[in-house]
Amino acid sequence: MDYEIFDLDDVTLQSGVTLPNAFLAYKTFGELNEKKDNVIVYPTAFGDHHVQNEWLI
Repeated sequence: MDYEIFDLDDVTLQSGVTLPNAFLAYKTFGELNEKKDNVIVYPTAFGDHHVQNEWLI
């Protein structure tokens, strides 16, 4: 596995519906600087995989 998982547990959506056992998969590149202002968040499309977008980094 070349990515990390952040467990969110159960997430209640605005509609009131609960998304059980939600999680975020993420991958980091490079180093976070001291000011922590060099972060770029690039979400993938629903059903997409991060490896399909790595060429953009």
